[in-house]
Amino acid sequence: MKKFVIVCFVVLFVFVTEVNAIYLLKGKNQHEVKEAQSSVGNDGLMDSAWPMYCHDVRHTGRSPYGKDGNFGVEKWRFYMDEILRSSPAIDNNGTIYLGTQDYYLYAINCNGTEKWRFKTNGLIYSSPAIAEDGTIYVGSGDSYLYAFYPNGTLKWRCAIGDGSVYSSPVIDENGIIYVASVIGSNICAIYPNGTKKWDFKTGEYCLYRF
Repeated sequence: MKKFVIVCFVVLFVFVTEVNAIYLLKGKNQHEVKEAQSSVGNDGLMDSAWPMYCHDVRHTGRSPYGKDGNFGVEKWRFYMDEILRSSPAIDNNGTIYLGTQDYYLYAINCNGTEKWRFKTNGLIYSSPAIAEDGTIYVGSGDSYLYAFYPNGTLKWRCAIGDGSVYSSPVIDENGIIYVASVIGSNICAIYPNGTKKWDFKTGEYCLYRF
């Protein structure tokens, strides 16, 4: 009888130990998952309806903001001299930013009037990305990444490579900007002050989107 009790106690102890280990491991895995999810956040992006291409760094194409009013009804139209290739980005004031083949980055008020425009030295296929502090980043066919203040003043520009910067910038949670050139085959990480963090040359062209 005494041996039976001892055996039962040992079995129970092993069972409880294994269950605790499973729960600890499960908790650790959940913590790792949460850490991984938080590491791909949007803290570097402006909290607006549409701050970059496909809305966020995961390119989900989903905005957390609703749409009031009627769908499919024209509110206004804005005329441009050239074809629009760039997808628009929208800041938290409703200002819309987009580039065209006439080399301009346009800022358009939410009522459809022009706020400002800036002419680069190349076609703009790149979709702008808006940082948390309001800085607008966009690539140009002249091989530069441009940074603008919300009022349209040029903040800086950084040479990315030998070819057009057609890719749309991505901003990580630390505010680092990632962008690529085509012919130069360069992928660059750039600090918010316009200096390069690193520059990697691939073996092939780096085309339109990240």
